Amino acid sequence: MKLDGSRVDNQLVVSSIRQLLNVEFNALGYEYITYELKKEYVINKKKVYRLMKQHNLLLGKVIRPTGKREFVKF
Repeated sequence: MKLDGSRVDNQLVVSSIRQLLNVEFNALGYEYITYELKKEYVINKKKVYRLMKQHNLLLGKVIRPTGKREFVKF
């Protein structure tokens, strides 16, 4: 739904997401995309995540090493 109350097709929202992701060094996640889309649409971050997942627009999960775990010693 747009801010003026008119309904919008999901394909139009996906095309807006693709425009936002069409930058040279893309590192935008679904939460930032939601922030940008809320300037034009009334949309929830869960819906943005679902649309991005259906169209393979999500970034891969970042796994950061935390080092060796320390266990409790008796």
